[in-house]
Amino acid sequence: MSTDTFEDELRSLLHDTVDAEGPAYVDVDPDVVVTAGRRVVRRRRMAAGAGIAAAVLALGVTGAVVGGAGHDRAVDPVPAGPSTGPGRGPIAVTLDLSDALEGLQAPGPPGPSSVRVEVDDHAMTWTVTVIDPDGRTTSRPAATLPANPGFTTYAEVGGDAGLVVGVMPASATDVVSAWFPDPVESSRSSAPVPGTGRQVFAIRHTGAAETVLAGFDWTDGEQVYTAAGSSVQSARVGDALAFVDQTQGLFGIFGAHSTVSKRLSDTPAGALPALMTGRVPDGSVTMDGTVLVLLPAGAEDVGITPSPGSTVRSVDAVPGGSTDQTLVLVRLTGPRQSMGTGVERIRWTNPDGSEGSGTIG
Repeated sequence: MSTDTFEDELRSLLHDTVDAEGPAYVDVDPDVVVTAGRRVVRRRRMAAGAGIAAAVLALGVTGAVVGGAGHDRAVDPVPAGPSTGPGRGPIAVTLDLSDALEGLQAPGPPGPSSVRVEVDDHAMTWTVTVIDPDGRTTSRPAATLPANPGFTTYAEVGGDAGLVVGVMPASATDVVSAWFPDPVESSRSSAPVPGTGRQVFAIRHTGAAETVLAGFDWTDGEQVYTAAGSSVQSARVGDALAFVDQTQGLFGIFGAHSTVSKRLSDTPAGALPALMTGRVPDGSVTMDGTVLVLLPAGAEDVGITPSPGSTVRSVDAVPGGSTDQTLVLVRLTGPRQSMGTGVERIRWTNPDGSEGSGTIG
């Protein structure tokens, strides 16, 4: 057999295989990778933005739009969690969505009352059944389940109802969702799949029918990862975990009371990338704010000029080495109604000894 003939036959066989197996790969996103481990059950509400989960107050936050392809899984790979392995039968988990969008500024249209996700570690498939308030059910064709519990997969299943359902690692404690083409409000529910190192999740959003979930960054509480499972620059300061994801153009804070994120591209011309989250204690007329500012690599001796009426409580600068940006977390207290970000100007010293300063955006 000649080489050309062999290649022609091999190509034909591959095409036949793809045609035969294609239906099993509906809505699989192999480029989205996350980790597995600790189990968590939670419902989180995310306001308009790349993801503001259970925020008491968040200022200066907009959504992130990212691509889901082209990530390098070889960079800082995340280990897989426990799994029962081949032979495990299907496990069904039901998520209640009856009040998913309550409390959001723009609640959106009525949607499904619940979804049932069946995960089969033996057949390596997962299936979604959407249950309407009247009890009617709609099931999607089975999709391929990633063999590694450290991978994630999700699918748009709600149409006009704005519903995304998927399977992700059990160790993901919080996410910032990236929507395309515009930021939207959303609510996330999740529950573990016992014995698998996975959890299922459902996100209802208030966007138009063409709104899609482009991806997300997530945390296990200690580190922040891209949708592909690679770690990004992050630093924990007290109860705040700050991060910047240069690949997806996203930065933010995973905090104890709120999670905020913003696109780097939304920074006004001439300003420094920054975002702020605030919390008003019960009965207080002041707000406690946390501001994340991104400074050039190697910046040190950071100083803050607060806005009128605001008081700086602490400034923590975490250098990113010779290439990564310096993450600066500023804690302030200011008047509840007029604090803004609380930062009027920021100054620093560059590695060459020159002085830098600027306003934040």
